[in-house]
Amino acid sequence: MTDPVAGFPLVRADCSSRKRGQSALSRLPHTDAFTNHRVLGVADRMLILFLLVVLADEHGRLATLHQRLALAAARDPDHWAAGRPADKLPNSTAKWLGKAAVRRPPWPRIEEFLRLQVPPRHLAPVRATAAGLFCKADGKDRPDPDSTGPVHLPPWARHTRVTTEAIIADVAAMLAPGPETAAGEPAAADPEPAAVRADSAHLETTKLLLSQVLREYMQLQRDHDRLRREADYWEGAVTAQGEQFVEHHQQRQQLRLVNRQFRALRRLHVDLLLKLHPGLSAATAESIVDEQLQPAAVPGPRPDWEFTGTALAAEGAPDEPAAAAR
Repeated sequence: MTDPVAGFPLVRADCSSRKRGQSALSRLPHTDAFTNHRVLGVADRMLILFLLVVLADEHGRLATLHQRLALAAARDPDHWAAGRPADKLPNSTAKWLGKAAVRRPPWPRIEEFLRLQVPPRHLAPVRATAAGLFCKADGKDRPDPDSTGPVHLPPWARHTRVTTEAIIADVAAMLAPGPETAAGEPAAADPEPAAVRADSAHLETTKLLLSQVLREYMQLQRDHDRLRREADYWEGAVTAQGEQFVEHHQQRQQLRLVNRQFRALRRLHVDLLLKLHPGLSAATAESIVDEQLQPAAVPGPRPDWEFTGTALAAEGAPDEPAAAAR
């Protein structure tokens, strides 16, 4: 069983700490853990897993998002979630967010989810990353024709598989605050701080990916050794069966040879009988030969049953009539 993975601890205003709702990240350690691989490509799964990381609370749940969606729908009768309470909204969002998602969420839904759940100071970089992942999944340059915001594709999105821990580490590095300065003091010179932070985030992500690849390589090596042992076993079994097959084939050849010799000797025996006894018919001669070839029936001793003649004779039966006469 996979251990639960907590969501990235974004500081959210009015965020409830109660553990309500089912964990959205508890069974998603990586992008290969999604259920519907046939309908969700790798880029779609990366986008959905990133959204789950930034939208889930510290318990890995989407309960807070559903509460805020219900409040927004209550204020707008034309909202897509109008008339649905918060406890019923997971049935609507499950097709976009979660292990059993069947398609990527539309870009307007993504923008609404991020606007409701991500703190304003973190919204711009998170939205840019979501836009980059959406564009890669959708095969377009912009998530929406009217969109003018930045588009950023993280380094881990160029792989074919990514873990939840790697996304969390990348988000943490992306949203890490810069060096604080004392009030009224100018900030110290920092050559290309954004580039340095980006390189640092890339380095941490690469370390996580390398660790994941190493674990998978070790597992593949163990699987290879196990399959090699099984192949050796079956190779030996096939060799033994091949030897048994050859031996069986040789025995069948010898049996056919003996049968031919037997039929030839029988024919010779019948011919000799016909020469010695010209008056015999061929059928009679063959019948005589067949009887001679059958094993001789040696009669066994007869059992002495009670009241039989043999048993009575052994017990002195002739004297019994005289005794009866007396």
